[in-house]
Amino acid sequence: MNAIEVLRSRDLTDIPLHIRKHREYQLKLAVEGEDCYRIVIVRGGSSLHDLSKSIMVVYNWLPKSTKFKYRTNTGSSFGEFKIREEINEKLVNRTSLQSVCIAEAFNHVTDVCEWSFAERVIKIHCMGVTPAKDKINRGLPRCCGGQGVGPPHSENLRSLWRPTWTQNDLMDINEMFLGQRFTRDIFKLVTEYELDQSSALRRCAPFFDDRGNLLRPFTSREFMFDPIEKDMYPEVWKFTFRVVRKCSVRELADPSSDFLCGIEVDKRVIVDIVHVETKRAHIIEPVVGWVHLRDRKRRRILQEIKHATDNDESFKF
Repeated sequence: MNAIEVLRSRDLTDIPLHIRKHREYQLKLAVEGEDCYRIVIVRGGSSLHDLSKSIMVVYNWLPKSTKFKYRTNTGSSFGEFKIREEINEKLVNRTSLQSVCIAEAFNHVTDVCEWSFAERVIKIHCMGVTPAKDKINRGLPRCCGGQGVGPPHSENLRSLWRPTWTQNDLMDINEMFLGQRFTRDIFKLVTEYELDQSSALRRCAPFFDDRGNLLRPFTSREFMFDPIEKDMYPEVWKFTFRVVRKCSVRELADPSSDFLCGIEVDKRVIVDIVHVETKRAHIIEPVVGWVHLRDRKRRRILQEIKHATDNDESFKF
């Protein structure tokens, strides 16, 4: 699946299913009858079983006795789905949700299906599918924000319901989604956001804006959904690296441009632009300039400092 296929064709069935399963789907989860929605990113190969658990997490409906686990098809599923007729015929019980993936559920960009739980109905809108694998390899599922405080799943709980929808709530959701993939400090007191603000904010960055425009890292366009605070935007695309081999800083992206200085091993640098094709990075701290990501022997020069132990590296070059 390439960018042209995704952006020009709204018919996802033009792309083989085995390819779609490896792409990432941005879904809008809107509560029927309420001015409230959440944006989530899930892998096309994830099951409806996993999607049901993700919806429970973003709306804070998960029972206190149930611990969310990120592993595929583990734990209990929730609610019922209504999709196309041929998919509905497969959903004979809760266990069958494990055999239907999200890539099967959506044949077109802008497709809508329903999920119901207790007294609530969630309209699930497909906002878009990535044209390639996420270059940053952010842990999935992840929530990119939304609008409105979430209602209780039952009106009987309305008088006791005290929901909030702030940037901290969003960070807590994404930390829960990471599960054991996130390692706190030894005293378990520091959140991912406190350890690495930029990394936590990038987990909230969507692939498509509210008009369906493709965003960074696939294009230069940037956008964030509420409740991310506006003054946080400049921090989103700053990567923290450690120098693992001595590097030379040049004035421009061209390696033959003027030499500025050298940076010793184990120094911390902040990167705001990465050219994957040329393997060059623009640093803004401790100096402003350009460095190589790897040396002539293909050995890594910069290594990202991560506090989330995802299965894959946070950024691959």
